[in-house]
Amino acid sequence: MLKRNVDPITIEVVRNRLESIANAMQYTLLRSAVAVIVKEGEDCSCGIFKPNGETITQARACPIHLTTMRPGIGVITKEFPLEDMRPGDTFILNDPYQGGGHLPDILMAAPIFIEGQDLPVAFAGALSHHEDVGGQEPGSMSANTTELFQEGLIIPPVPWMKEGKLVKTSVDFIRYNVRIPKTVLGDLEAQLAACMVGVRGFQEMIENMKFDVVDASIDILFDQAETRMRAELSKLKDGVYEFEDWVDNKSRDLPRLPIKCKVEVKGSSINVDFAGTALQQPAPVNVNLAGAESGAHTTIKGMTDPNLPLNEGAVKPISVTAPEGSLFNPLRPAPVALRGQIAQRAYDVVQGALIQAIEPEDAVSSPSSGNMVTSFSGLDDAGDIYGSSDLTTGGTGARSDSDGLDHMEHGFTNVQTTPSEAWETRYPIRVRDHELRMDSGGPGKFRGGLGIRRSFEVLKGPVRSCHRHDRSLSSSWGIYGGKPGERWRSYIERVDGSVEHLHSKEVIELQTGDIFVRETGGGGGYGDPLERDARMVVDDVLDRKISESSARADYGVVLSANGFDFDDAATQSLRTKIKAERGAVNWLYDFGEDGKR
Repeated sequence: MLKRNVDPITIEVVRNRLESIANAMQYTLLRSAVAVIVKEGEDCSCGIFKPNGETITQARACPIHLTTMRPGIGVITKEFPLEDMRPGDTFILNDPYQGGGHLPDILMAAPIFIEGQDLPVAFAGALSHHEDVGGQEPGSMSANTTELFQEGLIIPPVPWMKEGKLVKTSVDFIRYNVRIPKTVLGDLEAQLAACMVGVRGFQEMIENMKFDVVDASIDILFDQAETRMRAELSKLKDGVYEFEDWVDNKSRDLPRLPIKCKVEVKGSSINVDFAGTALQQPAPVNVNLAGAESGAHTTIKGMTDPNLPLNEGAVKPISVTAPEGSLFNPLRPAPVALRGQIAQRAYDVVQGALIQAIEPEDAVSSPSSGNMVTSFSGLDDAGDIYGSSDLTTGGTGARSDSDGLDHMEHGFTNVQTTPSEAWETRYPIRVRDHELRMDSGGPGKFRGGLGIRRSFEVLKGPVRSCHRHDRSLSSSWGIYGGKPGERWRSYIERVDGSVEHLHSKEVIELQTGDIFVRETGGGGGYGDPLERDARMVVDDVLDRKISESSARADYGVVLSANGFDFDDAATQSLRTKIKAERGAVNWLYDFGEDGKR
């Protein structure tokens, strides 16, 4: 009955107030954090949740955490009954098989109590990636693990604070099992500060408004988000749409791993089924079902209504399944350290399937498929152990009316490339260069966004490095005649002059003077490259985004003798010749070499 009596203005006030609380939590965590990956890379998320884990609101941070915190809250409340909780309590967990993502992602949750209620009415949650949680390699992100136990400290739901006092046992377990305890404990303090901001913010809102009104407004906001999502899903063409892509295996000598999805659109509901995806691997390329769900939810939200509120209602019309024992739903104790790169590929295959359900003008080609993350650990000038990770992005896919964005983070992870100054002022590592990678974007009427070339010089070795990315064995696909983007690659220019080419997932040793070069891929192109405005091609050559050879071979554009314009007659002749040899564009996807059309 109360639902009907809450006026629209009050509902909007509650919505904006909730979003402001979540964003204030996020800003607090970013400004209080110690590790560069959080402070600069922004690999963290905050939100407010119902006691059953339903998302009330979440900061606009990392969508990959969208469905990761939800089950974590539910596991905590199952382990610790609500009636036993007290104001000032907080809890942590990171177990991927109990609501976590992977071991470096530690979730902290604080129950929110209000006057007149004996039980918590909500939870403030803050999740942060930590630079080390133990395990066989610094950074706890080894490419060589074969089981979860090798990846670091596994934290089931445990209390972090009881009635405002730190639980010494929990703190000591962290302190004595990580390589850089000051950094890790400092970031946990930042998470605690974020949770306290959430608790106070929610309590202050209740002081200004009756709890019954706020609670009813939250339910209405759930209903509104669900209604909006169902309305958007109803615009899709009913049907069953299938798609297949690949992820890199742990070694270049092993075959690529297939990832498949079948998306069924039926009225205002949608089901994503990852049946046919490769079996779980004895390598850290697995991702739990929550991670795969995040990929599916984020894709669907982005392709329907990106402005939908980040609450439970928006995901209710979407169901996601994956066979147990598969890459997207492994069984304990399968390793999951590199789940970030793999979950991003769940995003890609759902996008690939749904392109068939929308109009061509609404489609977007494949993004470069994730980020390249490299963890470095060594001794600083004071002889202390340091650990830090660099996040490097590729390009986004092209649209029907615009080029993809250069050097832009994947929409699923939404983290930031670490500024060079943050590295050079804190660690004995120099950023040698950071520049756009020529010819990395997929050619098309509209070009895929470019990746980058970013290299590091080791000033003080040895340095242990855990390196991971994807798409070195497959390409970001183009659509409607657009060509795929360049694949990712990395190599080391050793101080002795030799060059060591790397796979996408490796643990390496760097010495003083070694230069680690990392080149990210670009997004796929959209439309026939022969239809691209020749003037735009010339501009791309002048901007060093594409080479003169690509202008001729891919776009059929012949530059004039001075290089500042194009030869119109020669260009028309070359384009006619290329089109005759190639034939008409009658395919939707272009996966590139050893792929398929």
